[in-house]
Amino acid sequence: MIGLLRNNFYSASGNLKTAFLVNVILMFVPIITRDGEMLFTIIAVQSFMFVANIGTGLQIDTTSKWNRFEITMPIRRKTVIDARYLSLIIMILLGILMSVITTILAYSVGISLNFERVGFGFTFGIMVALLTSAFMYPLILKFGTEKSEMLIIISAFLSVGVFALLASILLPFVSELSNPDLVLRSSAILISILLFAGSYLLSMAMYMKKEL
Repeated sequence: MIGLLRNNFYSASGNLKTAFLVNVILMFVPIITRDGEMLFTIIAVQSFMFVANIGTGLQIDTTSKWNRFEITMPIRRKTVIDARYLSLIIMILLGILMSVITTILAYSVGISLNFERVGFGFTFGIMVALLTSAFMYPLILKFGTEKSEMLIIISAFLSVGVFALLASILLPFVSELSNPDLVLRSSAILISILLFAGSYLLSMAMYMKKEL
């Protein structure tokens, strides 16, 4: 498992370094502009940015023939999928960590924050990161890593669509509650986690049937 995780991050290391650098730059944008309203967009982008690089790692694995080698190794296929999804979770957590640091920095220098907007930014970013991962990996297993960039874009649009659909369905029912936004955000995260878990099970079933 450790070796597989190392390979997953090594394959995408170049893009992950770039994503980290961009995230660090984004941290200081609200401080420079003194605009707390920008945090919504920045937090959402930071939460998603690391996940968006997983396709590059998969492409490199295909080019180097690693994807064919790993399936013949004396390890269970389940372990390969476990490592892939654990890598995705780590990347999502890295994005969340960068978003938290950005928020703390902005607050520490006295920028006025709308915490409802900040919370919504975290929810939107985490949901898009989880759902993009959930849609992306089964699609890549189905259609191949050659189309990974297009599949990531499609997955991201599907994620935004799911969020919009969820909001349109739930808001009429929760609008009379004292804090409808909190209910919507909690529901969005819960559904994202469930779909991510479903994606893991689907990918497992697909990979078990994968030919050499």
